[in-house]
Amino acid sequence: MTRKNSDYKNFFDQSDQEEKKVKRSKRVSKNKPQIEKEPRKKMSFKFKLTKKNFLLILIPVLFIILFFIVGAVAKTGIYNIPVFTQIFYRVPKPSRTISKLDALQYANVQPKYDFNQETGIFHLELTEEQATFLLRYSLGKKSQAKFADTAQVIFEDGQVEFFGLMLDPVKTNLTVSVKLDHKSSEKKLDYKISKFRIGSLNLPASLVDGIYKYYSKRKSRKFFDDIGIDISKIDFNNSAINLSGLNVDNGVFAVDIFIDVEKMRSVLEQFNLIKPEVSDSSQENLVPLKNNE
Repeated sequence: MTRKNSDYKNFFDQSDQEEKKVKRSKRVSKNKPQIEKEPRKKMSFKFKLTKKNFLLILIPVLFIILFFIVGAVAKTGIYNIPVFTQIFYRVPKPSRTISKLDALQYANVQPKYDFNQETGIFHLELTEEQATFLLRYSLGKKSQAKFADTAQVIFEDGQVEFFGLMLDPVKTNLTVSVKLDHKSSEKKLDYKISKFRIGSLNLPASLVDGIYKYYSKRKSRKFFDDIGIDISKIDFNNSAINLSGLNVDNGVFAVDIFIDVEKMRSVLEQFNLIKPEVSDSSQENLVPLKNNE
């Protein structure tokens, strides 16, 4: 019994000592001055643009731009650039290939045409084989042709596609597609370049179309000015030739043109009136032709 009593006594003594330690720690904490915790500062990233930082940004951007520029040049096929040509260049192909044409078969090639005097309709029909043969024949006659004699013309889905190997001023494949639009209400033909590809590099068709029409308009105006014709005096609304039908598909180019003979005469009269008159002094310098009898 005495042993059990001693164990109980030791247990209670230990618990009393623990309670005293807790009370003592609380008393000490109350007497200590309390320190307020400072609020955490928010992390703020401030970038100061210095010359060094500017170069660190500029150099990679220039390398990326240069990479795409060299890649675009490699896609044209004009220059063989190591690594870039193997990555970017692909051999261009036309919509379909027209095989070698027999010269004897197409020697006397003539497009189908017919003029109906009663309706005033002129009908013209040309196949892409005939057009390709005429193109290659004209290229073969030139001593310094701009394109190789493998050039071809395709008629498909309202478009005329030209594909050929350009020889001058640079050597590369060129693909040009022109979309033809017949406006039946205005009886006119509208066209626009729908594809312009140098090698395997596709250029913006709308940009090329705008540049081409701008310079062709200036060139045509200069041509009329050189021959002494004032375009402003010609009445184009009173057109003697109107487009009445157009079909460009399945390798055939077919067009119907309405010709008004009376209006044609009036247009010719306009040209006669617009031509500059020969002065008396220039007539005096003319040498009369001798009749060879």
